[in-house]
Amino acid sequence: MYPPVPDRTSAAVQERTDGALYYIVQNGVRWTGMPAWKDEHSPEETWRLVSLVRKMPTLMEGDMVLQPPASEGPTPPAHGHERPHGRDR
Repeated sequence: MYPPVPDRTSAAVQERTDGALYYIVQNGVRWTGMPAWKDEHSPEETWRLVSLVRKMPTLMEGDMVLQPPASEGPTPPAHGHERPHGRDR
């Protein structure tokens, strides 16, 4: 992808204000692969994403719970909300 996706644990990302991260998630970044998510996620959900970005530098591999691919097990549960994404809306 061009431009490359920034490492969310990097100083360049972590030095942004919470408000700047919120704005980026809600509105996307023009001319990049970062879409706007304001139609998909509520303000509360977006603030939770900002909190996750803040936590990323301290996350350990064991902090992540991975779901098996759909072909290897049951369908994973919804990821926090009932609204569908993209074309499924």
